[in-house]
Amino acid sequence: MANSGFSAPIDYWGGFSGLVAKSSESGYNASVVTAKNAKGDTIAFDRIGGIINPSVEYALTAAFENANNVLALGKVVSYTVSSTTRKLMMTQVVVKTVAGEPPTITVSGVQVENSATTKRTYPVAFQVVPRSKAQDVAGAFDVSIPLHSVETVFAIDPVVATIGGWPTAHDLNNGRIEANATLIQAVAGGTWDKSEDFDALILGDESRQDASYISRNLSAIKYLTGVDA
Repeated sequence: MANSGFSAPIDYWGGFSGLVAKSSESGYNASVVTAKNAKGDTIAFDRIGGIINPSVEYALTAAFENANNVLALGKVVSYTVSSTTRKLMMTQVVVKTVAGEPPTITVSGVQVENSATTKRTYPVAFQVVPRSKAQDVAGAFDVSIPLHSVETVFAIDPVVATIGGWPTAHDLNNGRIEANATLIQAVAGGTWDKSEDFDALILGDESRQDASYISRNLSAIKYLTGVDA
């Protein structure tokens, strides 16, 4: 029997084929302004804003391919609850894959002005399969050693103007793909580098523990160009 007290995640982005919402965060953000008297006591206050910057973590029920840019950075969608409609702009897609664990995709964004439409997008193409293995979905690395985990972040920087805490205009820039990987060096030698499609490689920590194999962290980044709507 289902427990009626259990919560259910909210799919702020409207749902995608092959993905099921696993958890969600509203990212609710409001602030309080106050006025004080000569002694420093608060004598008046008011709430400013009340926007959401939501994120939804999805589990895969089937292979998911983003070739048609269902997940497009900069895309503006409408979310309605209790007769209130908000406009949300997609700003980040994170694909997390780890050996021995099911993959997840997390989609995040920010609230923009109520009249907002999609101005510009940064298309990102990738495919994830529902297998418990590390997956270099963006083709970021060229390695001869098996990857243990890969987290691929597709992101933009939102620019949102506000008055009284509420969005009045928006824009976006700095589209990029950041891939972070861990590999376990189980044999001597081996090579690791970024792929030709990526712009820079950052070598992270190298961990050498007693009675353990060498663990290496790699990061690669690729800069994107937006497409006006």
